[in-house]
Amino acid sequence: MEQLLTHPDGIRLLHDRGRRFDLRIHDQSVLGIFSLSWSFVGTHEREAEMSSLHLSVSDISFGRRGDTVRLAYPPFAGARVGVHFRLRGNGLEIRQYLRKSAGSPGSTLAVGSFALEGEDIRESFLKGFGRDPGWWFFPLGYGSFTPVWARDSREVQKVPPFPTAAIFNQHVDSVYWNRADVLSTPWMATIQRTGIDSTVLLGFLEARVGVGEVAILRGDPTRVVLRSDFGGKTLVGEQELANDPAVIAFGQDGDELIRTWTLETAERMEARRKHQKAASGWCSWYYYYTRVTEGDVHKNLEVLAEQRKRLPVAYVQLDDGYQTFVGDWLSTNRKFLGGLKSLAARIEEQGFIPGIWTAPFFVQRESAIFRHHRDWLIHDERGKPVWMGYLPTWGVLSGHLYGLDPTHPGVLGYLEEVFSTLVDFGFQYFKIDFLFAGLKPGRRHDPGKSPVEAYRLGIRHIRDVVGDRFLLGCGAPLLPSVGIVDGMRISPDVKESWRDPVIGFLARGAGHPCAELALVNCVTRAHLHGTWWINDPDCLLVRERRSNLTLEEVQTLVSVLSLTGGMLFLSDDLAELSLERRQMAELALPPRGSAAMALGARLSSRPERFVRRYTGPSGKLEAVGAVINWSDESANRRVAPADFGLPDVPCHAFEFWSGKYQVASAAHPMEIRLKPHQAAVITLRPLEDRPQLVSVTHHLGQVSTVVSGEAWSRDGRLEVGLDTGADREGDVLVAVPSGYHVAEALAGGGAKVVGHGSFAGGVRYAVPVSHAGTLTIGFAREPGTGG
Repeated sequence: MEQLLTHPDGIRLLHDRGRRFDLRIHDQSVLGIFSLSWSFVGTHEREAEMSSLHLSVSDISFGRRGDTVRLAYPPFAGARVGVHFRLRGNGLEIRQYLRKSAGSPGSTLAVGSFALEGEDIRESFLKGFGRDPGWWFFPLGYGSFTPVWARDSREVQKVPPFPTAAIFNQHVDSVYWNRADVLSTPWMATIQRTGIDSTVLLGFLEARVGVGEVAILRGDPTRVVLRSDFGGKTLVGEQELANDPAVIAFGQDGDELIRTWTLETAERMEARRKHQKAASGWCSWYYYYTRVTEGDVHKNLEVLAEQRKRLPVAYVQLDDGYQTFVGDWLSTNRKFLGGLKSLAARIEEQGFIPGIWTAPFFVQRESAIFRHHRDWLIHDERGKPVWMGYLPTWGVLSGHLYGLDPTHPGVLGYLEEVFSTLVDFGFQYFKIDFLFAGLKPGRRHDPGKSPVEAYRLGIRHIRDVVGDRFLLGCGAPLLPSVGIVDGMRISPDVKESWRDPVIGFLARGAGHPCAELALVNCVTRAHLHGTWWINDPDCLLVRERRSNLTLEEVQTLVSVLSLTGGMLFLSDDLAELSLERRQMAELALPPRGSAAMALGARLSSRPERFVRRYTGPSGKLEAVGAVINWSDESANRRVAPADFGLPDVPCHAFEFWSGKYQVASAAHPMEIRLKPHQAAVITLRPLEDRPQLVSVTHHLGQVSTVVSGEAWSRDGRLEVGLDTGADREGDVLVAVPSGYHVAEALAGGGAKVVGHGSFAGGVRYAVPVSHAGTLTIGFAREPGTGG
């Protein structure tokens, strides 16, 4: 093969007469030999393959960001096609172009897909993938509800006996769905082998036109495919289709590859930065479900108003259960006789921001929209409405669901009427659910729009109507939503059960509501928070009544949701919470801190360490993290500083739930015993040879979220700034080395000292704080210990 491009970082692109390519990094072939192809629908040739034609190099140019080559193909099937290759510091970017020729036979050209296909990986880095043990495939997943964890490359996807579980949670319209020989995911995946540092990242940098997928076709030989599906997008006259750029990246730090990809996609998709603060609130769904009444909202609103100093939440959001039918959002049922405008006014009068749930692209069979505007629906080739699933909770007979076509002017007018009316009613927070319905393939009013373009047209229209009010996506395809929503659900629904055996059987791994799967996604998708949007890890449930969660499982839920740094909504009957359970919820409020990150997520189906690393007041790297026991059996775990990604130096180690303290090091790690599904939350701070803050217990984030400053003065005074953002009780733990003793302790601002005690190695002060304050402790040296 001949050399086509080179990059100073040891990256080369080779080609064989322009038809086949090989990307080599430091003399290692990444994918093996690969080729490119387009497919078309409805032309005089059922399918035209670009790979069957010789390529010609028409122009070579060198950009400042790397070497670029443009390849132009001879006209065929009524189109001119081309591809741009650009070498990057960690791999190769590929963008394809297709232009319909105005004078070609036929007035239209329907585009099926574009594919980059590795023909045989046996001579590449991926040799053995899909066949040998130790290979892991870490997907981003299609949408909000898709369960995500690293998968053994030999794993076979099971198809659920309940089709709705697959439709809601998976990309069932993929050509790879229901194929036992394929491991695939939309948008992005990494591939790595246990014991080898190097990682391959395959994916797409934008999702404006096509559904981009990464697929491994296990066979003899095994092949890798990067495929963009355009759903029959029709080009008319002389139109151009510029595909979303694909990327092949390779490096020794897989976490850095993912971080770089996430940042770059955010920039290219123009991720919103309007709302930087994580939203907090109360949601009606997970206690009342569709049974919710106007009185239920009023009751919880009163509790929030009474407890606002302890439960500092901003939003009160009405969820599913108020509408007459799904699709008829402005028509309330008999449980909401006062109407939505009155409810929004009541919420605002109490000092909260009104929020509301809709599923804007869904309609059920009994809705007025379905009965009177069937032309607004997405249809199949036979002209029948495309079935989107079945939810018996919306009616045994009327629970069948269909999807609106966002390219229809009537649908856009309907969306404008619904959301402008809700804005006029006073709602300022919009949770828009089951958004995948807007991206389903089928016959649309405007065949010139691909499913992705139609979807983005619909949610962009909603954004334009609601303006800068908070827009939360849910049940949504992920990458196409970037740049439009402020927040995004990144997990299956949480539930008042760790697992649901019945629904789990019906879903067969496709995804279903339960606490375990929700928590797994909170961990594996944490890297999206603050970059693509504000992550919504779903609601926090702490109640005892009408819940199957154990105390340990509730603690795990509070711990992980707090460490995400994302949105935090309560969803219990607040009037029925015991003081103990309400205080557990308070430990996560207000939501603060950067997102913790899963360590080892690319090489494990259940990452056990979820760690937030941060620079502490002294300028040194510190950490707080959860150690999660996903097992159904009790387990022992050991934690040394290196386990949380810290330098191997002795650290103060404090476990939040048990109150255990010790100095942890590689030689003497902290040992913890965890019950089934229990999490420990441990703060690690590098040891100093003076009195030093160990931790605080006002918030689960501890030092990372509560301590605004820590200063040690030459006269032996330790001053700790505390910022709780609410009224909180809690302890301040300070290590006191040998040779020091406490002379005095003074509180200032909104803090006061109400008690003190000791622990092995230090002193503990009970310090309630009203929003912010300081604690200053004066120390004296023991006689004979120096100055």
